[in-house]
Amino acid sequence: MIHWNELEARYPGKTEFVRKLLQLFADSQSGLPEQLRAGVENGDLIHLARLAHGLKSSAGNVMDLVLMEAARQAEQLARAEDPAAFDAALDLADQLTDTLAGIRTRLEA
Repeated sequence: MIHWNELEARYPGKTEFVRKLLQLFADSQSGLPEQLRAGVENGDLIHLARLAHGLKSSAGNVMDLVLMEAARQAEQLARAEDPAAFDAALDLADQLTDTLAGIRTRLEA
């Protein structure tokens, strides 16, 4: 869940920049939910850790602190080779899907 007020406060008076940032995030992350699900299906913890790591910083840039924390947890579990990483990655894919839908709604408004 993006903290919209915090995002706008982070970039005061830069409405167009925020729109571009959100569009860039949406474009660059749109395939990630499926990649996470494929990583789970393939049992690839190394790949899941890399995907979660990249998402962690990107989510922070758009002030989605919940998604950022979920990515951090999924990354840690995957790096520790904990089987719970697979469920965490699936949850992360679902959360990212919700975030992307929220961004699309916001950009269309």
